[in-house]
Amino acid sequence: MARRRNTISRVAMPLAVSASLGCAACVNQDQGSTALASTDGEECYVPRLQEAAAASGITDANPCGPCGPCGPGAVIELEMDEAKAAYECIQGDLVDAYAVSGLDVATAYVNWDNYTAAPYLSALHGSRYVNNFGNDAADAYGEWEGGGAMTAGGILVKDSMTISTTGKVGVGPLFLMEKMEAGWNPDSDDWKYSMVTANGSVFGETKGTNAGAVGFCVDCHLAAERDHMFFLPEELRVNPN
Repeated sequence: MARRRNTISRVAMPLAVSASLGCAACVNQDQGSTALASTDGEECYVPRLQEAAAASGITDANPCGPCGPCGPGAVIELEMDEAKAAYECIQGDLVDAYAVSGLDVATAYVNWDNYTAAPYLSALHGSRYVNNFGNDAADAYGEWEGGGAMTAGGILVKDSMTISTTGKVGVGPLFLMEKMEAGWNPDSDDWKYSMVTANGSVFGETKGTNAGAVGFCVDCHLAAERDHMFFLPEELRVNPN
């Protein structure tokens, strides 16, 4: 029973039905991914949640409907092995979605160091499950609280996945922060923040397209103790080096 509980299933889903869940009336950071079914036409589910939802008659509401705005859904807590299995199932879909942005980093990051033992629930990123990746220039991140400032060229990335009340695993936004050269933007201590939505569009970037949309990122990271970087709980930390 435990093995079944922690195995993520892929369930065939007609593309026409999948696409109909999209929302054209507002910027929906998550539901845009429903039109991006995996290449084999299947979707990922957490069996424990899927079975519980079926037994109780729970269905997923459209977050773009009249009863709620587009955006993150309910907070769903997963066991660590469930979160890892869900990510393994959806990772290819994440990369395919982010690739639409045309940003090299949007697909290259999966080959970078992953400092996360398992995807974790991040309230500050819309209660989605995220991982923390860093490029070679971001080794300072692995020094955790004891290190110094990030060097120019260091890039930290969080990809994200959504979990619905029925156990469906979906693509969430991609969050990026890059340390630029000294003097690039004193207001953010030279950090450039960007976000790519689940449909591959660039939602905003510091000093670039729709910069105001990522102003919250700048303000939030000002509260970090070390050079605008927040760190994982110790039980979730992995240092690839």
